[in-house]
Formats: sequence, structure tokens, C-alpha cells
Amino acid sequence: MINKTIDWVKSTEKASQRFYEKALETFGDDTELAGLLRHLAEDEKKHYEMVSVASGFTGKSLEFPQSASIDAEVISGIGTALRHCEKRLEAGELTKAEFIDAIVTIEFSECNEIFLYVITVMKAFPGEFRNAIAEIRKHKARIERFFTDKPEYAQYLERIRSLPDSAGERILVVDDEEGLLEVYEAFLSQIGVVESAVNGVEALAKISKNPSYSAIVTDVDMPAMDGIELYREVSEKFPALKDRFVFLTGTMDPSTSSFFRENNLKYLLKPVSIKDIKTAVYGIIGK
Repeated sequence: MINKTIDWVKSTEKASQRFYEKALETFGDDTELAGLLRHLAEDEKKHYEMVSVASGFTGKSLEFPQSASIDAEVISGIGTALRHCEKRLEAGELTKAEFIDAIVTIEFSECNEIFLYVITVMKAFPGEFRNAIAEIRKHKARIERFFTDKPEYAQYLERIRSLPDSAGERILVVDDEEGLLEVYEAFLSQIGVVESAVNGVEALAKISKNPSYSAIVTDVDMPAMDGIELYREVSEKFPALKDRFVFLTGTMDPSTSSFFRENNLKYLLKPVSIKDIKTAVYGIIGK
């Protein structure tokens, strides 16, 4: 799975770079837009190079988190949209307004988050992987700045700012697989400030110190204290947090199923897509 995802990200980053470079030939008479396109093309080239370094490790004997996955429908949708826009640009059929719309559609899709998934999985190895989150944020901020104070692009700025944004929210992720914790952190850090714990005991200590978490994403099966025990402890000591849990589990026995149902709790079965985790967290935060 990781090899296919890496190959897809490489091809998409390269296609995005090519798309912006071709757009520069078409819309280069707009000085500000041309400046943005140069920066975006450079960003995509940098992303491609980072993922290319990562791909050099896929032939080695590596263990990748198997409990988190990328939604195949998301991958297909992004690729289709990019190819469609590129063909229309080559044919001279893409207007400037349609091109601007394409930038927002492509860049604020989950393409950058899939890039983060790959980099997060690979960042234990040599390479400039640990700056990936900052790079993506800078990339998106560059686009938002372009739209600012331009009345003709107000609808796009409004569209970007209307996307789910819970910056400043505190999220706790709990899992005994450290590789998974890093994957979750990479995605959820775009929602809020993410903290992590490797079991319920560590999580409970963090919650006791500062219980102002907007969401708690926890595995069920963990040593020392499992997710259900954590929930019981937190519900008793901090009742305001009892509706802030999202459970992840690889197995579902009758007692666990009954517990979730009786307490009206949100749970996801592993392997779980990152899209589903984010949707669940947004739902919890929005309560």
C-alpha cells in the first residue's frame, strides 16, 4: 500500500508542478498571479524531491502502520480533477477564473495531507522530512495571501476560510503504536494542537494536568490501561469530557459493542481511513 501511495504522490506532485509551469505561460501577463505560480511550481518541485527521497527506502525491510489508510476515492478524485484541468489548459480552454477555481480545488483537497502521510511514515529515515507540516502550511498560506484584499477573488477567499478550521483546539491521541501516533499527529495537527500518549495511564495523567481537550482519539486495546478503562476514569473525574471520545479498535466483541452502544460512543474499526478519523474529530469538536 505504501509503495503505491508514494508512487501516486510523486506523480501528482510532478503533475502539479507541470500544471503551474504551463499556467505561467498562459497567465504570465498577470504579474501577481505569475509570482504565485512560480512559488507554487517551486513548492511542488520540493515536495516531489522529498517524496522521491522517501521512495528510496521502500525497497528496505520496513514496518509501516497498517491501521491507518488513505481513502482510494479521495486519490481517484484528486487525480481526475488535475488531469481534467491540465487538458483544458493545454487546449486553451481554461479561463483565468476557472484556473483560480482549480487552484483552490486541488490545493485545498486532501492531496497535501496524503503527502504528509507519506512523509510522516518515512521521517524516521534520513531526509528533510520533519519540516513537511510547516512546508504544507506555508504552501497554503501563500495561496490565501494571494486572494486577500482582491475583491474579484473574494468568493475564493471565503471558500478557503469556510473550510473546517479548529486551530487552537487541543486533541489527545492515545495508541501504543508510536508509528500510528505520528501519522495521526501529522493529519490532526491541521485541526488543532495535538498531544499524544502511549497508553491510558499516560493519557489520564495528561488529562488530569489539563483537561481542556476538545477531542480524545484512543485505541481500545493497550497495555497498562486500555481505552475503555480510560473512558471510565475520565468520565468519573472529568464528566465534561465523556462525549469527547473517538475510539479506534481492530476487534469488536459483543461486550465492547454493547459498551459503545449503551454509552452512545463514536468508534471506528481499524484499518481506518484518515478521512474518517478527521470527520469524526470534527464532529466531536463541533458538539
